[in-house]
Amino acid sequence: MLTFKQYTFDIAEVLTPAQRRKKSIAFKKSKHKRMASMRRNKGKMPKKEVLVDRAMKAARKATIIKKKLLPPELIRKPTSELSRNKKEKLEKDLHKHKVYIKKIFPKIFKKTLAKARLAMAKHKASKGDDHQGEEE
Repeated sequence: MLTFKQYTFDIAEVLTPAQRRKKSIAFKKSKHKRMASMRRNKGKMPKKEVLVDRAMKAARKATIIKKKLLPPELIRKPTSELSRNKKEKLEKDLHKHKVYIKKIFPKIFKKTLAKARLAMAKHKASKGDDHQGEEE
């Protein structure tokens, strides 16, 4: 099953309106399958690659804040809302600080892992509460 991100990046060229409509219908039809998959995976630990990606994103964000690579009003904005020039400049600046990112990555990865474990434990605890209520 494709995620939304994979689904959208799978498209290599611009679609015609008819093609776009067809893909829209297919995506809407697969909604129940995607939701069921999300429910099944909710209480599970994410894969290591997912955790690494999350930690790397957090490390990059922390670097932007710590090294003040963006003005404070732009830090809160998602990068998709930044202009192309600002994104390119930000990527160039982050490339200069890649040693710092590698340095803080292990610490942030531990935090990410702890957060995932906490979410998993919280899900299991809430799941246990539901079953206790049924027995009484």
